Amino acid sequence: MSELLNADATGSPPASPPRGRPRLQLKKRDPAAAARLAQQAPRRGSNPFGDAKPREEVLTNKGIDVKAMDRKTELKAQAAHRLTRQQREEADAIAAEVKHAEEALREANEKELPENALRATLEQKRKELNDLMEQFAAANLEARSQPRPRQGGQPRAKPASFAQAAGGAAPPPQTGPKPSILGGGGPKPSIL
Repeated sequence: MSELLNADATGSPPASPPRGRPRLQLKKRDPAAAARLAQQAPRRGSNPFGDAKPREEVLTNKGIDVKAMDRKTELKAQAAHRLTRQQREEADAIAAEVKHAEEALREANEKELPENALRATLEQKRKELNDLMEQFAAANLEARSQPRPRQGGQPRAKPASFAQAAGGAAPPPQTGPKPSILGGGGPKPSIL
C-alpha cells in the first residue's frame, strides 16, 4: 500500500528515498587561530556602544580644548536669546500679529468660512517672525564677538560703594560689632 502512495504518475516506485538537507561538514580547528583567540583580551560582556569613547577624550586626542569649545557654544546660545529692548518690541509686535492671525483662522474654522487666505497670512507672519529672530540672533552674535572699546583706554576701577559710584564720598568705616540683619545686635540673653 505504501508503494502505491510513493508511486509517481507512471505508476513506478521512486528511484531513491527523498533526501533532506545535506549534512554540514566542518573543518578541523586550526591551532594557530585558537592561539590568536586565546591571546585576545577577554571581554567583560556586551557593550551597546561598541568601542566608542567619550566625546571629551576623542576631542582631546585631536588636540581640541573641550572646555573652550563648550564655552564658545554656550556663549553663542546665550547671545542668540538675548534681545535688546528695540528688538524685543519688534518681535512682540510681529508675535501679536501672528496671534491675531491664529485667532482669525480659528474663528473662520468655527464659522465654516474659507480658510485658505487666512492660512497663507498666518504662515507668512510666522515666517516673518522666524526670519526676524534669526536676523536678531546673527546680529547679537556678531555684536558679542566684537570687543567693546573702553572709554579712556583704561579698565574701570570698581567703586567701593553705591555712594562712590554716584560721585559721593565713601561712608565712614564701621567700628564695633556688625548689626544683625534680624535685629538685636547686642549681646545674646542667657537662658536660665
